[in-house]
Amino acid sequence: MRFGVTTLPGGERGHFRAILLTFAANGLQAGAYTVLLADLAGALGLSFGTLGVALAALSAAAIPGVIASGRIADRLGRRLVLVVGSASVGLFYLLLATVDGYSLLLTTCVFGGLAFGFFDMVPNSLGGDYERQHGRRVMPLMYAGKDGAGAVGAVAGGAALWAGASFRVVYAAVGALLLLLAVAALRLPLPCHITDRGVGVRSHERPRRPWLVEGVLLAASFVGLASLADAAVSGYSSIYLRDVLGSGVLLGGFGIAAFQLARMLGQLGNAAAIGRLGERSVLVAAGGGTAAGIAVLVATRTPAVGVAGLLVLGIFESPIEPVSYSLAARSSPGRTGRAVSVVWRAFYVAFLVGPLLVGALADLTSLRAALSLFVLTSLIIAGLSYWRLR
Repeated sequence: MRFGVTTLPGGERGHFRAILLTFAANGLQAGAYTVLLADLAGALGLSFGTLGVALAALSAAAIPGVIASGRIADRLGRRLVLVVGSASVGLFYLLLATVDGYSLLLTTCVFGGLAFGFFDMVPNSLGGDYERQHGRRVMPLMYAGKDGAGAVGAVAGGAALWAGASFRVVYAAVGALLLLLAVAALRLPLPCHITDRGVGVRSHERPRRPWLVEGVLLAASFVGLASLADAAVSGYSSIYLRDVLGSGVLLGGFGIAAFQLARMLGQLGNAAAIGRLGERSVLVAAGGGTAAGIAVLVATRTPAVGVAGLLVLGIFESPIEPVSYSLAARSSPGRTGRAVSVVWRAFYVAFLVGPLLVGALADLTSLRAALSLFVLTSLIIAGLSYWRLR
């Protein structure tokens, strides 16, 4: 398979760039969001536990959003979901910039969860559509774009804070960019997708329940377990680096950017690694390497070594999501949107449980001890990959 954008036919090149834009926008907002959480928590006086409840509220609200978005994407098309999701998440950031109390934060997080249920699902559905329509494995490249944009968002957010900008101004800027994406999405060239009434899949061949298909169930398991660690990194890494390890604002921002850049570099090598070693071997290594990265992060008391742990974590964690979404998409032809939404439900359930678990354990023991739990969940990914993937 070829991967250079310049070698693609005209229509295919447009599809590639449009989907890459959606992944990059998702990564950009995620990078800025992670860096700014420490400032939001500080401004509102949140403990680990109360922050965990707010993050869990966002994830809980995302579950019905992602269920609805999968059905809408399959029946009415990806474009509608992309426009609504981009605009809604943009509005969420604009609202977040005005939050001045915990009750308002919880309400905003519920709205944001519903919005992210739409916004997060559609790029992966579009990537699955592209791979089937054009016969190219591109999900690792899409995730590389997402992670590279995440690094940009983290660096920009950290630099803006270091320069004296309010975190509220950065939130508002991210919201404005997402509203611009919603407008652009009205005209972006998107690949076609097979609907329930589409060609190429006979009705008796379509699984009525995608969540019962082994490939979809495995994909959901991988993403769910990996997302437990992701929830901890997204919700607490900024606080861990700055408050526990004493990194400071700028190094804290660059630490999160380094994590995103490591994921991007990992994604760029994933396609070759999968082609040479196969998905099974790559995911076994991913689980073991992710466990090692988390172990380094929680064992050190030095900020630079903590950043090194994030680098290891980012590199080895990188193939888990793209491989899982590709597995889900090809396991349920004709209902790709619903299959992908099943995997996203696992993602959001993990992000619901993860912050609550980390917050409660951190309040009872320490943040360092709470993060140690995810060494085990990462090793489970390695074991499942070894025993269940062919």
